[in-house]
Amino acid sequence: MSKVQNGIALALLTAVISGFANFVAKIGVTVSDPFIHTSLRVGIVALVLTAIVAKRYGLGVLGTYGKGDKIKLLFIGLLGGSIPFILFFVGLTQTSALSASLIHKSLYIWVAFLAIFFLKEKLSFKQMLGYTVVLWGNLLLFKGGDFKLGTGELMILGATLFWAVENVIAKLVLKRVPALVVAWVRMSIGAVVISLTTLVLGKGSMFIGLSQPQILTVIVGATTLFLYVLTWYAALSLAPATLVSALLVPATLITSILSGIFITQTIASDQLLSGGFVVLGVLFIIVFSRYISLPKLRLSHLFHKRLSL
Repeated sequence: MSKVQNGIALALLTAVISGFANFVAKIGVTVSDPFIHTSLRVGIVALVLTAIVAKRYGLGVLGTYGKGDKIKLLFIGLLGGSIPFILFFVGLTQTSALSASLIHKSLYIWVAFLAIFFLKEKLSFKQMLGYTVVLWGNLLLFKGGDFKLGTGELMILGATLFWAVENVIAKLVLKRVPALVVAWVRMSIGAVVISLTTLVLGKGSMFIGLSQPQILTVIVGATTLFLYVLTWYAALSLAPATLVSALLVPATLITSILSGIFITQTIASDQLLSGGFVVLGVLFIIVFSRYISLPKLRLSHLFHKRLSL
């Protein structure tokens, strides 16, 4: 498989992980304070990544990069690992997992807009058709009054816009900095900022005496977040941002199915129709990207040497 093909496969894997992550996140902020849940979740991932980076590169690895890359990494930490996490998880307490997933998966639209202007990436008409079909598929999940643009939804939209800017900056940095190091910086800065915010808000005492369900959701949430940042940055380093960001959209379908199984305990025909549109749109995007022919796509050799893991 070529570099871009590996990126496509990793982006699809990231979508699966993200679908589970959104579902788990909703449960997590339901049983815990969102600041406590987010602080612990991000903090655990940061610690694990610190251990991995220390062993592979040494903690002084940042000193080997230029001033420009260091500034970009700082912005990635603030715009990707800090502010939007707070917005997303607080917003998630005020809306459904499905609504949150739909808004978050509009990320590809904002990334495409920014990437065309700042990364000089191009979209063909056929790819844009795929984007449209995917959007229709997501919108089919919602009936008349099922979706409202309230405070929670606006907070998640704000987080999504921050992540769109972060992805464009990350795409530039990943030309010189390994995906693992970028993920480490992002989560480490995020852990510090979110934890300090939690303490300033006077919630520090809530870290003590967590219940078993709270601990379980933090562990599962941290696991999905760890896998997400690794696979996502690896995908972004290998393929165009306009391409891989669109391949995250099937996550909404996965979140919808999980919600149907465990919460509403029903899978509606609208969900099946939506899934069909999303799959069709993703196939359009992949095939018309000119980087791959559909029969050759395999989920093997995902962790190419370029991932630097």
